[in-house]
Amino acid sequence: MLRRLEEIGYKVNYEILSGKDFGVPQNRRRLYIVGGLDHDKVFQFPKPLGII
Repeated sequence: MLRRLEEIGYKVNYEILSGKDFGVPQNRRRLYIVGGLDHDKVFQFPKPLGII
């Protein structure tokens, strides 16, 4: 999927995030994919809050 998005011109970033790292009382890992056509803009995923 990532390769195909890049082939059609998208700049793609992806990250596996878990709710427990952002203050949600569950440990469910999810794959998040963010793509855009503006290659000058850089998307950054949020940093974990460090809450245990």
